[in-house]
Amino acid sequence: MITKEQNTEITKFLLSKKLPIDLLLEVKDHFISQILELEKEENLSFKDAFEKTKNDWKDELKLRFNLLSFNYITKFESRIIQKFLTNVILKSLGLLALQFVLNTIIFKNFNKDFSENYLLTLFWMGFTLSVVLIIMNYKLIKSCNSNYKKRISIYQNYFVRFLNSGFVIIAINIFIFNNQFEKIFEAHEKILNMDFSNINKHYIVSNIFILFLFTGIFNLMEYKKVYKKLSTHLKISL
Repeated sequence: MITKEQNTEITKFLLSKKLPIDLLLEVKDHFISQILELEKEENLSFKDAFEKTKNDWKDELKLRFNLLSFNYITKFESRIIQKFLTNVILKSLGLLALQFVLNTIIFKNFNKDFSENYLLTLFWMGFTLSVVLIIMNYKLIKSCNSNYKKRISIYQNYFVRFLNSGFVIIAINIFIFNNQFEKIFEAHEKILNMDFSNINKHYIVSNIFILFLFTGIFNLMEYKKVYKKLSTHLKISL
């Protein structure tokens, strides 16, 4: 069994590695399991088992600069972030591809007036969804403020960045829509014809930021799960 003092010692060590709470708890479980196993299998004292476990995790818990978080984080956290972002970006690309197919069906089967109204409605839906998500998750967004002291999760800051980026570009699209529809329509036709020359830059940028919006929504869903688990089930004050 791990005593209260030993538990505190493990926690202090992991806190020095600047791990967010969700990852700290995960790594701590691994540490305790490994220490108990070493104590049993190799008849080691807690001190020796702890040192051996720290040595085994030395490479994973090495702090290094991460461009995405713009901070020093462990290799373990960096790997988790990379895996998660790759997964959500692939999901977001899938949604973007689905939207492209839907746009193609509308543009090919309906006149330009209908297509224009459809696209404007789509932008307004994205704008409204963003506003609703921001209002409904205000408490979560507050925890993403740079002044917020606790690092709760790896998802803590990314969802706000992606969500805000998508929100801003959709708002801009609504504001300048009347001047852009023909260019959007033309760019869409060019891509369908595999002609990638001189594609409207606004069209490209808009799709990139819509991708960010989808990514932000997926990120928010994960962060909500973690936040609820930590605050409700584990009774951790956030």
